[in-house]
Amino acid sequence: MVTTVTVLALGAALAACGDNGRAAPSGSTTASATTPAGTAPSGGSTVSPRSTSPRPTPGTSALTTPSTPAGRTELSDLRIGRNEGHDRVVLQFTGPAPGYTVEAAQGPIADCASGAIVAGAGGYLVIRIDGVQLFGENGETVYTGSKKVTGSGPFVGDATIFCAFEGQLQVAVRLLDGAQRHVNSTLRDPGRIVLDVWKDEGP
Repeated sequence: MVTTVTVLALGAALAACGDNGRAAPSGSTTASATTPAGTAPSGGSTVSPRSTSPRPTPGTSALTTPSTPAGRTELSDLRIGRNEGHDRVVLQFTGPAPGYTVEAAQGPIADCASGAIVAGAGGYLVIRIDGVQLFGENGETVYTGSKKVTGSGPFVGDATIFCAFEGQLQVAVRLLDGAQRHVNSTLRDPGRIVLDVWKDEGP
């Protein structure tokens, strides 16, 4: 069940896709549209599909989800799937999906602690996650999966985990040239943060 849905237009917003690549079910979902990076959203505006607006340059505008109730949740999986018409990035957790933001950024991307470059030049969507358990009782790392996952395109190149410390981590999602719009959402049972990326259909 979709618990939170937020639409960010890299051109304009379309309808969110479900976990299997089909239209997300209607119900108690909320959505808000934003203007291109660097401009303030206007109140009461309607979202127009099939916009002919060009893709804006990645900027610093961000969308924030409400924080989930306090509790232990660990990242258990990071994967990229190719669905009909869009690519999907999924972060799966052992508990509820934690609070997060999605922000456009321009590479190269550096790690917060070491300053090492973890992702090269290009356009990215950076998922910033807060309130996730990173280490076990004995100091061991609880996430044992790959820190970099490669997609098959045509919209997402790869996703890289970085800046993991003090209950926070970030994931840099590298966009390919075909990527123009995205929608992010959270799902339950299991808790997941989902990012769908696709191309504007045009007029």
